Amino acid sequence: GLYKGVASPTLTVGAMNALLFFSYESASSMLRQRSASPEAQDLRIGQVWTAGSISGLASAFVTSPTEMIKCRAQVNTASKGHFREEWTLARDVLRRHGFFGAHGPWRGLLVTVVRDSPSYGIYFALYEVLTRRFGKGGLASFSAGGCAGAIAWAST
Repeated sequence: GLYKGVASPTLTVGAMNALLFFSYESASSMLRQRSASPEAQDLRIGQVWTAGSISGLASAFVTSPTEMIKCRAQVNTASKGHFREEWTLARDVLRRHGFFGAHGPWRGLLVTVVRDSPSYGIYFALYEVLTRRFGKGGLASFSAGGCAGAIAWAST
């Protein structure tokens, strides 16, 4: 019971974070190149928010199907909470609805994008604001990341 639905997010969190940070760095690089002074190292906070929002959009393509399987596993009263049950759920979704079907793995993608894009924009922008103010080392970075994450999560 208590851990029903935990396998799918546990298995995909690495891919989601890799895509999140890769897309953040890619968007940041693109925004630097398009800025009036591309040699400037630091983006303006609005640009950081934009790069963060783009990364939230990109990561939603991993997060959305993962959460759909997780939620289905959690509401399945017959489920015992085993990993193979989530694998079976994912396989059944693909067999019944296909990869791009209305009830396939992308069901809920728009809602996930609406939630995650602004949230990650807030996360990255607030992290930058705090680290620019208090420094990017040790406890300051740790605290900035925690505060930014908590506020971004609470905002959605």
